[in-house]
Amino acid sequence: MLAKLKFLSVRVFIIFIFLFPKLLCGQNYNFTNFNLKEGLPQSQVSVIFQASDHTLWLGSFGGVSNFDGRNFKSYSKTDGLLSSNISAITQDRQQRIWVGSENGINIIENGKVRSVLSGRDVYSIQQAIDGSMWVLSERQLFMLQNNQLIPADLPEQATVTALNKDKQGRLYACVRSFGLFELNQKQWKLFKVFPANLANAYIMKVLFDAKDRNVFHVAALRKGVFLCQNDQVTSVFKVNTIEAYYDITKDNYGNIWVATQNGAYLVNPKGEFSLFDDQNGLKATRANVVFNDKEGNIWVSSFGDGIFRYDGDAFIKYSRFNGSDLSYPISGLAVDGKNQLWISTFNKGLYCFNGKSLAGPAKKFTDHNIYFITQDPSKHLIVSIQNQGLWTNTGSDFVQVPFTSGLNVSTLAYDEKGSLYLGEINVVTYLGTDRTEKITGFKGWVSCMFNLGKDSVLLGTSSGAYLIKNQQLDTQFNIPALHNAYVLGIIKHRNKILFATLGDGLIVYDLRSKKTERYHTANGLNSDDVYSLVLDQHEVLWLGTGRGINKLKLSDKNGIYQVIPSKTPIIECNQNAAVMFNGNVLLGSTTGVILGKTSYSIQKTKPPYISLQKIEVYDKARKSGDTTIGIAATSQKQIVLRHTQSRVVISFRAISLSNPQSVVYHYCLLGVDRDFGKPVKVQEAEYSALPPGDYTFKVYAEVNGLKSEVKTLYFVIKPPFYVTIWFRILVAITFLLLGWGLIFAMLKRKEFQRRQRQKIKLEEQAKIRKQTAEDFHDDIGNKLTRINVLSEILDKKVASNAEQKELVRLIKENAALLYTGTKDVLWALDPQSDNFYAIMQRVGDFGNDLFRSTAVGFEMDTLPEAYQSWQMSMEQNRNLTLILKEVLNNVLKHAHATKVCVRVFEDENDSLQIEIQDNGQGFDPLAIYSGNGLKNMMSRVNRIHAKLTIQSDHQAGTRIVIAGIKPLTYQLK
Repeated sequence: MLAKLKFLSVRVFIIFIFLFPKLLCGQNYNFTNFNLKEGLPQSQVSVIFQASDHTLWLGSFGGVSNFDGRNFKSYSKTDGLLSSNISAITQDRQQRIWVGSENGINIIENGKVRSVLSGRDVYSIQQAIDGSMWVLSERQLFMLQNNQLIPADLPEQATVTALNKDKQGRLYACVRSFGLFELNQKQWKLFKVFPANLANAYIMKVLFDAKDRNVFHVAALRKGVFLCQNDQVTSVFKVNTIEAYYDITKDNYGNIWVATQNGAYLVNPKGEFSLFDDQNGLKATRANVVFNDKEGNIWVSSFGDGIFRYDGDAFIKYSRFNGSDLSYPISGLAVDGKNQLWISTFNKGLYCFNGKSLAGPAKKFTDHNIYFITQDPSKHLIVSIQNQGLWTNTGSDFVQVPFTSGLNVSTLAYDEKGSLYLGEINVVTYLGTDRTEKITGFKGWVSCMFNLGKDSVLLGTSSGAYLIKNQQLDTQFNIPALHNAYVLGIIKHRNKILFATLGDGLIVYDLRSKKTERYHTANGLNSDDVYSLVLDQHEVLWLGTGRGINKLKLSDKNGIYQVIPSKTPIIECNQNAAVMFNGNVLLGSTTGVILGKTSYSIQKTKPPYISLQKIEVYDKARKSGDTTIGIAATSQKQIVLRHTQSRVVISFRAISLSNPQSVVYHYCLLGVDRDFGKPVKVQEAEYSALPPGDYTFKVYAEVNGLKSEVKTLYFVIKPPFYVTIWFRILVAITFLLLGWGLIFAMLKRKEFQRRQRQKIKLEEQAKIRKQTAEDFHDDIGNKLTRINVLSEILDKKVASNAEQKELVRLIKENAALLYTGTKDVLWALDPQSDNFYAIMQRVGDFGNDLFRSTAVGFEMDTLPEAYQSWQMSMEQNRNLTLILKEVLNNVLKHAHATKVCVRVFEDENDSLQIEIQDNGQGFDPLAIYSGNGLKNMMSRVNRIHAKLTIQSDHQAGTRIVIAGIKPLTYQLK
C-alpha cells in the first residue's frame, strides 16, 4: 500500500492535484491517537513490545501498560515496580513479562509484580534461543542467572549500545568500535565489522531482513539510517535538520519508518520519504519509537502525546483549504453542473471549491444554519436555510425558490415530471406545475426522500419508511423491518433499496424477493448509526457512520453485501453529507471533510487473534464450590467439574489492534448448541443448569469478514453418584438382593411356620404317643401279666400231662415274647426315646443282650452326650431301631462271626452314618437281594430318607453302612 505513495513533495503535489486539486494545504493523514483520556497513565512512551497474545506492552515514565486495542491495564511503583521510568520490555517462554527500568528488573506474571534485580539501570532485556536471559545495563552486557549478572565475554572496555534479534530469534549485540556480535552457544562471536563511518557510531537499532540476516538496517543516533548488505553500507535516510534518530522498523510493504527528534518519517524502497508530524495528522514533534505489530499496523510513540496508530492514506482528512479553516460540522456536500464542489456547514455558511481556490463563506448565508445542499435535475445547486426555505444559484447569485420562503425544509425530492416534494417537520408538500398539495398521515419527523420513479417517492421519517404514490400515501406499502426505524438516508442499487438508519444499521430491501437484510456492527459495521450513503464508480457502497466509514461490495453469487476490510479514521459522519467528486468519495463529518480513495486497493488486513481467558464455575449446592479457572494456557486440557457446578461463564478475548471496535464473536457449546450462534460483542458466554456430560466449547472472532482460528475448551461435568452406571448396577444388584431377601424371608417364614406346625404336630404326637404308651402299658401290660400268672397256675395244674405242659410253655413263651415286643413298642412310643443317643443306647443294650452267652463279641462306640440333643422322628426311631436289630440278628444267625462292631460317624453335611461290621464268613449280596429281610431293610431305609450300603465277601466279613441319616434337630434349624 504505502509503496505506491509518492513521497517527494513535488510528486505528492502532482498526484493529489489529479485526485483532489488544490486541497493539499489542509490534508491530514489518518492516525489514531491513544493518550491519557483513553487510559494511558503517562504520555511519554519509550518502549513498545507485542506479547504472544497480540496485546501491546507500553513503557513510559508512568510505568508499564498492557493495551488490547481498547483498554489499558497499567502497573506502577504502587503495584511493585522498582521504578516507573520504563526502558525495556520482553516476554520469556513461560509467557512472563520482563520489565526493565532505571532501578532494575521486574517480572509480571498473572497480574502480579515481583522483583528480580535491583539497583541497575537497564536499557534492554532479551531471551536467547537457548532460554538464557541477557541484560544491557549501563552500556555493558550481562547474562542474568539466579538473579545475578554475569558479564558477557566481549572485548574489554566494550560499550554495548543495542541488543536485537533477527527473525529467527538469534541474538546480536552492537559493540561500539568493534561491530556486531552474535550469541552462539552462550559465546559472543563477531558477526559483522562496521565500516569506518559507522565504527564509532552509537547504534540504536539493528533491523534484520526477514529472509537474509546478512541484510539489515541500522539506525545510528547522530548519523541516520543505513543499509548493510554484502559487506556494503549504504546511507538510506539522512536529513541535516535531524539531530537524533531513535528507532526504525519496516512495514509490510517494504517501507522503512524512522523515529526522529523531528517526528516520524516514512522512507520507501526508492529512498523517497515523507514526514509525519503535528502538521499533517501525527500530533507529535518528536517520535520515540516506531513499531510494526503482527497485524501490520505501524505504531508511533511520541514524546508527549501517547501513541499513534497509522491507519494508511485510504482516507485523508481535510480541515483546511488553502489556508481557510474548515474544521466545522459539515451539513452537506454537492457538485454542480460546473464540477464545482459546494460545502455547507451547520453554522459557518456555504463554501465553494472551483478546482483552483476555495471561496466562501457566501455572504448571503454567512453565519446561517444550513440544513443540506443538493442539486436539481438541471444540476443547479439547491440550499436549504433554517427559517428561509430553499435557494438556488441559477445565475451568479442565489435566489429564493418560489413558494418556499420561511419554510424549514429538511429534505426534498424531484419526481420524473420535475415536480418538487418538500419535506418539513411532519408534513410533505407537493409543488406541482398545476397545484400544491399537503401530504400527511405518516408518523415521525420527515428525514429524507428518494425518487423511486413512476410518480413514486420514498419517504424516510423518524418512525419508518413510507411510499408516496401519485401524491398520496400508499397504505399498502409495508416493510416490517423498518417499523419504528429512524431512516436517515435512502438510495437505490440495482434491484435493492438501501436505508440508512439511526441505531438499526443498514437495512436492504430487495424489490424482487420482497426480503430484507440488516447489516450492523455484528456484520462488521463500525457503528449501527448510518448517516450517509453513496455509490462510487466501482459499485462500492460507502457508508458514513457514527464511528467512521465502511465500504461494502455486493456479491454477485449470493446477493449479500460484504464489508471490505479497511482502516478507517474514527470520526462521526453527518447525515446526507456524501458525494462523488473527481473519482473519489467525499464525506462530511463533525470536524471537516474526509476524502476516500476509490482507486485504493484493499488493504492487507489480518484476522483477529483470539484466546480463552478463564471459566467461572458456580456451585448451586454451596458457595465454597464457586471457582475461577484460568484457561489461557491450558485450553487443550479437560476440566472436570462436579454435578452441582452446573453454571459456567466462559470468558474469551480477541485482539484486533487494527479495528477493535468491529470485533464480534461466534461461539457454541457442543451438546447444547447446534451450531455457532449469531455474532455478538460480549466477551463471555454463560450456560446455566448444564446436565452432566462431556462438553466442547468453541469460539472464534471476526472483524469485517476476517475470521480468527477456532479456540476450543473441553470440560466435563461428572454425574452424581446415583446416576452413574456402577451405581445403577449396584442399585440393581441391591434390589435383586432385596428381592431375593424378601423371597428368602418369605420362604424362611413359611419354613418357620411349617416347622412350628410340625413342632406343634410333633408335640401333639408326643402327647398322644405318651398317652398311648401309658394306656398300652396299663392295659396290654396288665393283660399280659395276667396271662403269665394264669399260665403259671395252669402249668401247676397240668403238671402230669406233658402235652398240656408244652402248650402252657408255648403260651408263656409267646406271652413273654409279646411282652418284650410290647416293651419295644412302648419304648418307641415314648417321646423321650426320640433322640439319636437313646436310639443307639437301645441298640447297644439290645446287642449286649443278644450276644451275651454267645461266641460273638459285641462292641459299640461310646456316644457323646451331645447326641441327646439330636432329635429324631418317631419314624426314624422305629425304623432305625428295627433295621439295626435285623442286622444284628442276621450276624448272630448267619455270619458265624466272632466279633461285631457298631460305629457312628458325622458327615460334613450334618448327617449321621452308622457302620456295622463283622468278621464273619460273609455272603454274596447279589444272591440274597431277593430275600424278605433285605427288602424290609431297604424299605425302612427309604422311609427315613437314608442310604443303605452292603459290602461283603466270603471269608472277609460284612460291612453295612446306613448313611444320610438327618437328625430332626438340624431339619428344624
